[in-house]
Amino acid sequence: MSNPCFSWHTAILDQLNLARQTGRIAHGLLFHGPAGVGKHHFARVLAKSLFCSHPTSTGEGCDACRSCRQFDAQTHPDFLYLTPEEGKGQIRIDQVRDLTADLGLTAFYGGLKIAVIDPAEAMNPFAANSLLKTLEEPPADSLIVLVTEQPGRLLPTIRSRCQMIRFDLPAQSTAQAWLLEQGHAADAADIGLGYAEGAPLLAERFLTENLVDMDANLDQELADLILNRTDAVTVADGWNRNYPLDLVMRGMIGRTRALIWSKLGCDGPEPTFFQARLATAIKQLAERADTENATRYLALLYQSRTWLSTTANKPALLETLLTPWRHQLRGPYTESMNDIFRG
Repeated sequence: MSNPCFSWHTAILDQLNLARQTGRIAHGLLFHGPAGVGKHHFARVLAKSLFCSHPTSTGEGCDACRSCRQFDAQTHPDFLYLTPEEGKGQIRIDQVRDLTADLGLTAFYGGLKIAVIDPAEAMNPFAANSLLKTLEEPPADSLIVLVTEQPGRLLPTIRSRCQMIRFDLPAQSTAQAWLLEQGHAADAADIGLGYAEGAPLLAERFLTENLVDMDANLDQELADLILNRTDAVTVADGWNRNYPLDLVMRGMIGRTRALIWSKLGCDGPEPTFFQARLATAIKQLAERADTENATRYLALLYQSRTWLSTTANKPALLETLLTPWRHQLRGPYTESMNDIFRG
């Protein structure tokens, strides 16, 4: 079967198929949850199953009927997919108006017309208000699916007119099994899920970015920094040139959280990947570091993460973040960070 439903979504698919069979499916669905759990994929799985002439026993599309073939070829006339236009970060009002007009037309095959808006939070205020009017008076035989990682950014009135369905992280064992099915080694799967905080699709993407080698290098370079075998300028320059900085920050945050939990002598609430694999030098640092300083440093990492997509001086930012590792995570941080943020 092409693009089957993920195993951790079958209960949601069963729920929605039952609602469809009994005529109780809402006109608006709001899929929300963390990145990397498969919300976008499931929206397509659901649409295909609702279009299918002969759904399988699991409620998925059969792959063989005309509707399934057209859907897989991305030519189904009754499926609408709305996303920001290339090079633009917003969904505009004219896009929503065009979608609404299309939904009002009779379905080509006489059944449902389905629209997916992804990501829904990309709608600007005018587009959102236009969609709200459609949700208040939806065209007959239509289904609108909103997909978002940030439901709080949507109008409360939009949320109230949709059936909200949350997509949670799968069990760790389920995510690991799926990554093994994709051809990743067990050790690589653990590393990917550690960086992705348990999200399997995010872990899969990270592993295609040479994450395993990068993770080993981060451990070695941080150990060298702690043991005064290198300096922050050299490490920062290498990271900026060689690694995706989002992954670098995930690695730094994961190690720092694990260091704090190790310092406190207990297990953290998040997946234990970083705690189980803390390098010896970092464990020794945990013994010497002050918990309050380490906590302040973790807050600094989260603050800095938001600046990586700006024009901030990235090598200088990384250098400032790395310097405390030579001093048991003691500051000062504030003045140098403010200089970078202003720059």
